Amino acid sequence: MKNVLITHASSTDLVIDGEAMLGLSVATFSKTVVSAIDELSTVHGHTTNRVVGAVSGALRRELGKRVLKAEGLISASMSGAIMDKDEAKIKMLTEKVTAVADWIEALYEEYKPHADILGGLSSYEVEFHPFQRRQARSYTVDNELDAEEHEEYTFDESEDYMDDMASLWLEEQSLIADMSQAELRTQKVNATQAMDSEPQYEIYNITKEEWIEERLYRKEDEWFKAAAYGAWDAIQNTLDRAKADPVYPLVVETIGELSEKKLGAATKILRKAIDLEIRVERLESRKEYIYDQIHKMDNTSEELTIAAMSNSVRDDEITELQTELRDAYKVSNFLNRYAKEFEKWLSLVELEVPHRVYSSYVAFDPVQFLVDQMIKKAGYMGERVSPRSMAKFQKDALKLLGNPTTIESFVIEDGESAGLELWGIHFTRGEHEELKKAATEIGKVRAIKFRHDELAARELKLDKIVKSAAMRNKKPTSPFELEAITKKFLF
Repeated sequence: MKNVLITHASSTDLVIDGEAMLGLSVATFSKTVVSAIDELSTVHGHTTNRVVGAVSGALRRELGKRVLKAEGLISASMSGAIMDKDEAKIKMLTEKVTAVADWIEALYEEYKPHADILGGLSSYEVEFHPFQRRQARSYTVDNELDAEEHEEYTFDESEDYMDDMASLWLEEQSLIADMSQAELRTQKVNATQAMDSEPQYEIYNITKEEWIEERLYRKEDEWFKAAAYGAWDAIQNTLDRAKADPVYPLVVETIGELSEKKLGAATKILRKAIDLEIRVERLESRKEYIYDQIHKMDNTSEELTIAAMSNSVRDDEITELQTELRDAYKVSNFLNRYAKEFEKWLSLVELEVPHRVYSSYVAFDPVQFLVDQMIKKAGYMGERVSPRSMAKFQKDALKLLGNPTTIESFVIEDGESAGLELWGIHFTRGEHEELKKAATEIGKVRAIKFRHDELAARELKLDKIVKSAAMRNKKPTSPFELEAITKKFLF
């Protein structure tokens, strides 16, 4: 039976599942590690120190992940409080940072017996440090050696055991004899190259009190820099709360399912929040228009029976609109509430490509459509369309669309709409009102395109009727003329 700790092993590689060992009791952990050492030494020839080093490294990384998650969440919470100017939360800083420090200390204390077991199985001490400082590496060169410090320096085998293991492995595999002297010779390395290739920071072990103090005296920009990791967890937490909201089923019915990916779900909520605001405004305008028609009919109609029948139909429309408005308001309030949270957390994450704050989709090339309309208008006005005019038309078209960041086309590959080409109009920046205005203008362009398509369809239908009529286009006979009618029926 394969050991639960071993993810992958060969004569050259060894990968340990750190997540798996976190749930093991001390007794089970010791038995599992001993079993792994036995298996790896027998099958792949790894030494005890090599296996213990891999296990301790995996356990250290898993503990580090949890510390990073806890610290990231406190950093994200603090950054969010600063952005919201939430004095109550800001005053909780000392309490929350101390609570995280206590939790980290308890976490490492729980796994101290595991570290002791690993230390007992190997020839070096295994120790996990809960509180550390990552500091930028200094490359200041000091050529003066302090003789006293040099004499007191003792070699720490725990830091260099991997080099020993590498040498031992080379010897066991008889590779040294096969290597040329040039490969064994120490290479001369340019100092700048060495600095660039090495990690640009060093990690120091610090006390719990120092760890707490460093965070209590952080500046605002330092909190924001430290919040990137925790912001993703905050986004996931916000998504979980949104999906547990009683209104969520209605939201899915209105805008469709949210993506399983955090960024996709968050940006969809940002986009739909603006679309639903516009939809609510349109429904309100429609309701006011119908009310106006009812009042005009009541005030001006002399035929009360007709007025009553007409207004009865309009009353039904009002009832239907009120139902739509009630649901639209619920969804809009839901989206706006969570959109504000996502906007805050997304401002803290680090992305290679800026996230989209709004997107709209149309089934036609919006820039080309607007340019075509401008060309038609110029033709009606008797103006000549020059290359310079075309460039201006394209610039004006983008301005009409709100100057989006990108416009890209894509083809739907599956589902009922497979093969349909759409154009996405994307914005990666802009204030809420600016984006709302752009969305409104894009909606107008979409409506104009629909009317043009409708007119084109009517024109095509009319053309077919005209062609059909041409087949029997004969001049009417004289009996149908007015004079002929007079002579025929006058008696």
